[in-house]
Amino acid sequence: MPNIISVSVISPCRNERNYIIGALDSLLTQEGVEGDMEILVADGMSDDGTAELLKQYAERHPQIRILMNDKRAVPYALKMLLDEAQGKFILRADAHCVYPENYVATLIHYLNTKDADNVGGIWDTVPGNDTLPAKIIASCLNSKFGVASSYRTLSGNLPIEVETVPFGAWRADHFKKYGPFDEQFLRAQDLEHNIRVKKMGGKILCLPWLKVIYYARETFEKFRKMAFQYGYWKIPVKKKHKMIFSIRQYFPPLLVLSILCSVPLGFGISPVFFVPPLLYLAANFIASLHRAWKDGNLSKFYLYMYTYASFHFFYGLGYLRGYWDVYVLRKFGFADITR
Repeated sequence: MPNIISVSVISPCRNERNYIIGALDSLLTQEGVEGDMEILVADGMSDDGTAELLKQYAERHPQIRILMNDKRAVPYALKMLLDEAQGKFILRADAHCVYPENYVATLIHYLNTKDADNVGGIWDTVPGNDTLPAKIIASCLNSKFGVASSYRTLSGNLPIEVETVPFGAWRADHFKKYGPFDEQFLRAQDLEHNIRVKKMGGKILCLPWLKVIYYARETFEKFRKMAFQYGYWKIPVKKKHKMIFSIRQYFPPLLVLSILCSVPLGFGISPVFFVPPLLYLAANFIASLHRAWKDGNLSKFYLYMYTYASFHFFYGLGYLRGYWDVYVLRKFGFADITR
């Protein structure tokens, strides 16, 4: 008689050669999981050697199954994985992370005891490699000036009811009740799904002490692209659910507009239009100086200023481009699915 699968861990993956083995190792060594656990990985046609690594690894570990996602994008991978999952509980675990040894058991415990529909931990963002840019990027993403109050900066030892969490854990019947991930959302499909859950009366819990190690982008180019997409995909979510985001979401696009308008309006109408970008510059200066001081290396100061400004500016630029595409051009979103 075949073993009954208790937990299905699902993982979309594309071009994660440097991280996939660490993620899988941390999932295979989970403690306190009752019953058998399967790990399903959907590879999005990786071209960096990831697929070969996955094949070799799965041959040594029969609880791992590899699926091929020829459409490459994450929402298609999630659909495939959910269709294949056999567990009573389903957890999403992305390949760019390492998971604590009690991760799976803890999420399932709180699903069972707190009447929650989705439970997740928080990201402990670390450098993607040992270079200085990677270290600066990770530090900025862990700071409140960088990302304000988010699941990257939460703390405490009690569950918190939230609007969204990274990844997530669900009962198997969750998607019959709330529907699957919307495949239109090449990015932010988890945010969109969680908003839907909340609108239908569901409960989402964050466990701020349960920290997933998340490897930040290791180059400024990848970091800027990530920020742009974060901003861009907020708009399709906003349009679908006819919602207003928290006030902090509007600061980056307002920053971009203030910078673009400051020169013509500042010189043409009044110098008062120079005030918003100058205030941001001052805030960035203080935050960057504080961060470099904490590092004990003031020579990093200019890199912190650049990194904060890059994140805020490109997030705001993505937000404005998304607004233009969705509300003016009436198209849903561009199909950029590469990392």
